[in-house]
Amino acid sequence: MLLLSSSSSLFYIIQLVAATFETKFRTETVHRGLEARIKCSANGDKPVTISWFKDKAPLMINEDGRYDLIETIMNDGIKSELLIRNSDRRDGGLYTCLASNLFGHDDTNIQLIVQEPPDPPNDIKIIERDGRSIRIQWSTPYSGNSPLTHYIVQHKPENGMCIMMVMVN
Repeated sequence: MLLLSSSSSLFYIIQLVAATFETKFRTETVHRGLEARIKCSANGDKPVTISWFKDKAPLMINEDGRYDLIETIMNDGIKSELLIRNSDRRDGGLYTCLASNLFGHDDTNIQLIVQEPPDPPNDIKIIERDGRSIRIQWSTPYSGNSPLTHYIVQHKPENGMCIMMVMVN
């Protein structure tokens, strides 16, 4: 927005800058149990305020003791950093950083992926039993946000003497 002001024959041009982000989307990854740090930096004329959302709902930073917010006022805007202590599966999602000032607003989105060990297979069923071999089937477990490259199948007979391990792709 431009404003023109005049005093006699002297003109002043004042440019007012709305809050904006240079980057609109990015992905961040954290391992379960570690601290996640999600940052956003907005440009614009002061005062610029930041609001955080997770999956389109306002983030209640003060209600969860695991969250901290660090904001730094810069010459050309504001930098906001959301800290999530002891991150876990429920912290994964789409975080939105909304910057606002008197002249406009803008947002940026950060997809947070929390990586963890996968869950064990479930619904394990014996499909076929034949002499010394069996064929089994299971439902694919939660991946932990990492590719499942193989399964390790262990078998322990009732007498408990021997354990067989077979890797399955």
